[in-house]
Amino acid sequence: PGPYDYVLFSLEDCYGPDCGWAAYAYINSWDSYYVAEYYGYPGVLLHELGHNFNLAHSGLNGAQYADHTCTMGNPHFSDDGFQCFNPAKNFQLNWYDDAEITEDPRTQGYTNTLTLVGIDEYPDRGDSPVTVRLETGGGADYFVGFNRASATGPNRMNDEGDNQVTIVQVNGGSGESYSQSFLKAKLSSGQSYAITNYAGTGKTVTITALSIDTTTTPGTAVVYISDGLVPAPPSPPPTPAPVTPAPTIASCPGAQEMMEVQIQTDNFASETTWTLTDKCGSNGVILSGGPYGNANAPFSSNVCANDGQYEFQINDSYGDGICCGYGTGSYLVKFGTAVKASGGEFTSVEKTTFGTCGSTPPPTTGSTPPPVAPPTAPPTNGSTPPPTNGSTPPPTAPPTAPPT
Repeated sequence: PGPYDYVLFSLEDCYGPDCGWAAYAYINSWDSYYVAEYYGYPGVLLHELGHNFNLAHSGLNGAQYADHTCTMGNPHFSDDGFQCFNPAKNFQLNWYDDAEITEDPRTQGYTNTLTLVGIDEYPDRGDSPVTVRLETGGGADYFVGFNRASATGPNRMNDEGDNQVTIVQVNGGSGESYSQSFLKAKLSSGQSYAITNYAGTGKTVTITALSIDTTTTPGTAVVYISDGLVPAPPSPPPTPAPVTPAPTIASCPGAQEMMEVQIQTDNFASETTWTLTDKCGSNGVILSGGPYGNANAPFSSNVCANDGQYEFQINDSYGDGICCGYGTGSYLVKFGTAVKASGGEFTSVEKTTFGTCGSTPPPTTGSTPPPVAPPTAPPTNGSTPPPTNGSTPPPTAPPTAPPT
């Protein structure tokens, strides 16, 4: 329509037998129409523009409009309207494609813990997703989001389910095309929603809101999704080549003492490496180890060393340390009988420097704080193809009803 993407028509009134509506819009098109004062209601305007954006209605228990966590549920007939869309509609709009992930709970033993941020605080999300799609394989997918309603955000006039985890299912299209959605659950902290016979698999997938924190910016909701089954056993990894153990030193000559590094690997031994460096002389790295081939196994290395200053550095390539989310790994560094460094809970790197060039005072340890939650797998962004332009079809949804 000329230089404009969308045109909104304000009508004086509706005359004739087909009146009784407040506004209507053509689906996936450019035009919408408003009777009398309804052009001045932001909630009505955004609802009809949603139809122009190819969005269907949002309902509850079979009712077409009754999901009042979403602008497409028709909640606002007044001069307000600071409200966003539900997770299914957000996914379809593709406005937040860098914060969408898709999961497949049909996999046996599926489990995941996710930290969600609401659309209301999307700019502050960091790496947290705002929308999670749970695939069913038949198009009737589920969508999970955090319905954040902060005091000053764009969702502050939300009509239902403030600061709760919302679960929505679409009728079809996998959330990528025009489809009615239905609100299935609103979860407060500690509440769960169970989907029985998920996608015809016969198993029950449970979605639990482990915690909800609105005291921080952004507010977060930690969600746990699980089918409650034991994962299918993976294909056995190739047998690692035998490792020749380092020779054990019985005693050290003169004034030297035994320097020993003990490692207990976690479930992912190949992620762990370490070095022990002489900071005084020109020896550089005097001991090193990893990556290891055996999970949940002990390893020990030793060397005779002079009294001095040393730096022990341990690395985890995944970034979750060696304790305690995926096994109970640990490390211990001893000089003679004195323990100089120990631990296991860190992220990617932990360093400990001990001793001085000539004497060995108590160690000073600088460590990376442990993660607040288990690592989250990198998001797999879904994408929504842009609407296909064509001729303007007649409305495929009934017009928006006026308030009763």
